[in-house]
Amino acid sequence: MDNRNDITAVVTTFNDSKSIVDFLNNVSKQSVLPDKMIIVDGGSKDNTVDVIEKYALTSKFKIEVVSDNKRRNISEGINTGIKLAKTEWILILGTGNSYNPEMIEQFITYRKKSKAQVFYSAIIGVNDTTFGYIFNQYFLRGNRIQDLDASNHAVLVHKNVFVENGYFWERFIYAGEDFEFFARLRKNNIELVYVKEAISFWDTPQNWKDYKKKMRVNSIADWQIEDKSKILLKCYSQLLLLLMVVILTIKTPLTLLLIPFIIVVSGIKKKTFNIISIMLGLYNRYLMVYFYLKNYNYSKEEYHFKIDETYDS
Repeated sequence: MDNRNDITAVVTTFNDSKSIVDFLNNVSKQSVLPDKMIIVDGGSKDNTVDVIEKYALTSKFKIEVVSDNKRRNISEGINTGIKLAKTEWILILGTGNSYNPEMIEQFITYRKKSKAQVFYSAIIGVNDTTFGYIFNQYFLRGNRIQDLDASNHAVLVHKNVFVENGYFWERFIYAGEDFEFFARLRKNNIELVYVKEAISFWDTPQNWKDYKKKMRVNSIADWQIEDKSKILLKCYSQLLLLLMVVILTIKTPLTLLLIPFIIVVSGIKKKTFNIISIMLGLYNRYLMVYFYLKNYNYSKEEYHFKIDETYDS
């Protein structure tokens, strides 16, 4: 197979000077390389751009850097790269990932067998720390290959998809752009093909600080995407459950015997019975409520996307 193809990789960066070389080295090991990679910087304050430009001098594939000190969110960066691309196919990648060497090749193989115009990768969580291992045990079922739906971890999209369905919505504060975009495609009856053999190794939260940051960012995205009443109902149900447990525990300590039952039930749902990981999952529910309530101001109507809104930014 030709070692280069009609694909432009689009990547966004922001203060990634410490990790960008590892990411680029990983992509350079692909059995099939992109025709070009367009990297759109979001206004990095470190030397990310300098590192990329130096790497580009000896790179196995062409690298175009877009850097004008403009602060861009993820959606703005991706859309900029897509519109600059000259190829028919766009490969969206994330710097917080690494990939199996056949990832692009597998996308191409599936593309040749299908009339679909969207192909997305499987996901495996990376275990760099004990916390990362526990996180992946609960949320990603360990190191099993996961179909977590289409996302910007790695997805191959024909340019016509953006022309006909709009680009990524650019008013997200932090995250949520891929969830909204691919939900929009499904609503428009666009086929999304899962490519199990194309694997993204996701650098999941590896400590409490990263985990809380992820929860905070996700809560803001949820306020922008979901119906406000659904989020409030979710919060009320979790708070009510907590209140009931506290009251029953005070009334009779025997209520504590329910904890193993809760753990087993939660384990069945997540297909993991690791007690520590299940406890993380239980804690996650209440941390979720905390950040929902703390970030309630993001529920303002002007932040919500409209189904009939024009997405061609």
